[in-house]
Amino acid sequence: MKRKMINLSDETYHALEDLREKRETFDEAVKRLLRVFSTLRNVSDILGPGHYLKGEPPYDTKAPKDADR
Repeated sequence: MKRKMINLSDETYHALEDLREKRETFDEAVKRLLRVFSTLRNVSDILGPGHYLKGEPPYDTKAPKDADR
């Protein structure tokens, strides 16, 4: 499999690190999060333009820390 390198800010790296499951690689975490995002986008499209999910959400990039890491 061909690999690509991406640059992340420290804040983004740590947020992604916090969202990873135990023994999950960064690649696996990104794939999982992309599936979740895709599902949420599809749900948002189904809900229509008047739904509150269509507004401007206050994105929080700081994920909660898991106590077991």
